[in-house]
Amino acid sequence: MKSIEPIGSKRANPFKTINRMNSLSKSTNRSFSIFSLLLFGAAFLQNGYAKAPYIVDDRANKITIQTAQYFVQIQKKGFRFQLTQPDGKTIAPSHAISGLQIGRVGEPLADISSTQLRKEEPEFLELRVLTENKLAANVIIRPLRHGLKMEIEPLADGEYSIIARTGGLTPAYGMGDHAARGEGGQDLELKNFVREPLEDNHGGIRMISNFVVFPKQGFATVNIEPEKKIVRITETENAQGSHAVRSMPALYYFVGSLKQIYQSFLTARNEEGYPVYQPKHEWFGIGWEAFGALAWRTSHETVTENINRYLADGYPLNWMVVGSGFWPRGVGEFDEHGTPYSTETASEAAKKLQATTSFGMWDENLYPDPKGFIDYFHDRGLIFTIGLRLGFIPGGPFTDEGLEKGYFIPDESGKARLFQIGYPRVPIHFLDTRKPEAVKWYVQLCAKWLEYGVDGFKEDLFGWPDDVQDDLIDPINRVLMDQGVFIMGRNNYLGSPADIHRFDDFNYNQSQDRGPINGLAYAFSGFPNVYPDIIGGTGLATGRFGKEPQDKLRTYIVRYAQYASLNPSMAFGFGPWNFDEETNRRCREAAELHQRLKPHIFSNAIRAYQTGFPYPLTPLPLAFPDDPNVYGLATTERRSYQWLIGESLLAAPLYGDDYPTANSRDIYLPKGKWMDYETGTLYEGAQTLKDFNIPIDKTPLFVGGSGFVVEQENDQLLGRIYPINAKSETTFRYEDGETDSNISIDVKNWDNLSVVETSSGKSIDHEFIRHAYQFAIRPGESYTIR
Repeated sequence: MKSIEPIGSKRANPFKTINRMNSLSKSTNRSFSIFSLLLFGAAFLQNGYAKAPYIVDDRANKITIQTAQYFVQIQKKGFRFQLTQPDGKTIAPSHAISGLQIGRVGEPLADISSTQLRKEEPEFLELRVLTENKLAANVIIRPLRHGLKMEIEPLADGEYSIIARTGGLTPAYGMGDHAARGEGGQDLELKNFVREPLEDNHGGIRMISNFVVFPKQGFATVNIEPEKKIVRITETENAQGSHAVRSMPALYYFVGSLKQIYQSFLTARNEEGYPVYQPKHEWFGIGWEAFGALAWRTSHETVTENINRYLADGYPLNWMVVGSGFWPRGVGEFDEHGTPYSTETASEAAKKLQATTSFGMWDENLYPDPKGFIDYFHDRGLIFTIGLRLGFIPGGPFTDEGLEKGYFIPDESGKARLFQIGYPRVPIHFLDTRKPEAVKWYVQLCAKWLEYGVDGFKEDLFGWPDDVQDDLIDPINRVLMDQGVFIMGRNNYLGSPADIHRFDDFNYNQSQDRGPINGLAYAFSGFPNVYPDIIGGTGLATGRFGKEPQDKLRTYIVRYAQYASLNPSMAFGFGPWNFDEETNRRCREAAELHQRLKPHIFSNAIRAYQTGFPYPLTPLPLAFPDDPNVYGLATTERRSYQWLIGESLLAAPLYGDDYPTANSRDIYLPKGKWMDYETGTLYEGAQTLKDFNIPIDKTPLFVGGSGFVVEQENDQLLGRIYPINAKSETTFRYEDGETDSNISIDVKNWDNLSVVETSSGKSIDHEFIRHAYQFAIRPGESYTIR
């Protein structure tokens, strides 16, 4: 045998070393294999490789893939595969019948009858499988540090359905909007979740993710596919697949700690063309949306008057959206209530302008000075954005150019296809975003808005057919984000080409349990920058969803504001002063709380961007997967809607369908010490606070973890250390996403606490305010608290 160069040698090649290991694996015992994997895994990390070293054991009935983190055992008949830890503990069991099914479209799916190992390379294995009806396919398996990637491609041309599956696991979470607005109702936990294919996904279901995580098992899966997908999560199987495809090239299984899983999921999204972008801090402040405030009655005067009232009443607004009605309005476009007419009654002129694709064209009567209008809000510190859609109306100002250049999605004959969608209410053409030249043209048109000073867009398309790909909007948003444009995302597949994630319209005529469940489902799915729609929804300005008693609506808007204040972003519409001054005060206090916490929230949004883990809104099963008490909280029966904001704040707002009458909740505090943010009352964790009193003027928030939070008051950043954890470490990240401050806490005596600058060694002033020791914090400076 040739000598193997030592790992530290400059000449050492880990891939060649692993090939030697592969050739020796059949004659070595398991102990040697695991030791070798750990040893040579260091070489892979040292040399920067993301893939995992592995050993293959090919036997008569099964193939075993061994890595330092997990084993995969594949039964050759049926391709039944299971994942285990190196000590043999099951991560994901094999399916009882088969792990892989393949069938031509229109024919039954067939199980695998045989599996053959054909090739071993440093980064992958190639298997050949044969179905029971003699369809052959190649299966590429790429071992990763915390999971594996499968690529499945039938050898013969054609369109196929392909499904890979393990045995059943529970509980399961994820699936974006499908978890909160799908056929299964509003249970956050995915039970008997079967979609074949995953459709009905472009009405109220817009944030699409087929990522599924199993926190108890330390396991997750996603089949990255923008077209038709198959998902089955039942007691007997965990299946992901594709329908009407040539291949299934990006099926991932992730294993490890939850933070390792989300980091690996982030890497997969970025590598597969669904990147996660760094968000902009302004979106994490307080917003305002014209549609919630004014419906369609927007103009220079009405928008300015409404914003000025909010500012005069002390609401700390950071951003605004004028989503509709700014384009040139045709005669007959709106009725006397400001509501758009149907397609049949609108005039021809109105039909051509019922959209936000009137790039750079404003209604001259309603917006006589667009640039001056926008500058007015810029001078008051607001980011100004407008609504934006992809629909081009026949006869519209830019449609003919798009038709001439072939920039719209074609029908089967090759002509530009017409679509009927939610809005505009006339047939439209869709931009073909799979053509780079079409995307470039569209973004150039968007620049017409930017020339007026528009800072960005609320992407707002809805109601398109199921046969259009889920990532239709993403290529445009990616280019705009690359250019630094502000984007509120409403449609998306898997990645995050947006700053914040707004879920679909959430109005008082709907189940109010949907909001918290929707936000938690987003966080499980990798969309943690949740914006829970306009406080009060889009119906209070018009009453279009029916009348409700005023007392009920007062409670509704206050509880909604308190719930929204603990989300990553929040916004107002219908003025709370329209009820009474007490309601206005309580809503303003919710806004002030959110604004105070904005630095802490955004710091954790940067952590999420860097790591994939949903720090700004962390469901408790992800933070405490081994605690059985964190499961079953966020249900429509219990309504213990709770999450972490970073690792030091626990949100527990009172919200749900019982908001008009409820005044208490059962709040579960995980292990550790917790302090009521408002009162300073201390609680030991690992207990449920039964019937915890939550009057209308209280927003339940608890401090725990490191006990360190950065808040802002009058543009001053304040480090606040609560006397909870005497020894911890944490890092605060600033608005630029690059600067940070490291905080080291090692307190021997809380009554004799000192705060020291790391760079100078000087003690700095601090004071005890609102149950915490508070000091001014400087960007880039680190601190020791002792």
